[in-house]
Amino acid sequence: MTDKLVGLGSGRRYRWFAFGALVSLLIGCSSGERPPAESSADAAPHTTATASASGPKTADKHFAAPREYLGACLKEGRGAGGCYKLTFQPDGTASRWLLDAAEPGTYEIEGNKIRYRAKRAPADPEVVITLVTTDGFATLNEEGAPPGGESSYRLQP
Repeated sequence: MTDKLVGLGSGRRYRWFAFGALVSLLIGCSSGERPPAESSADAAPHTTATASASGPKTADKHFAAPREYLGACLKEGRGAGGCYKLTFQPDGTASRWLLDAAEPGTYEIEGNKIRYRAKRAPADPEVVITLVTTDGFATLNEEGAPPGGESSYRLQP
């Protein structure tokens, strides 16, 4: 294989061209807003007991399928960039992304609330975050925080 392509000159120029095209593609794809998530039948947690007026009751207190919630995102240039994100697994494990760093943990569903507990070193203080939903788990907001910003999350399709 040669180091030259027709019309692009040397391999070095081609690599820079390819790198520039890749960067342009990544920036273009990440700058748009995502459409709001639709509520669907799988938006509710897995339930094996009856529901009441106070919210769904669950026997196992976990979602039936993996779920991902996206919060606020920062573009590169103001630090490393990244997004606030929550992921919940059916086995009760969870991850909380703080821009570009993940914090593993566990979760339980209690009515219209999710209690997330971070797994940290034994000497570190325990971190427990309560997330509240008012729309059947399509969106989550940290309890006591104003809606929006770093404390709000939307279910991803």
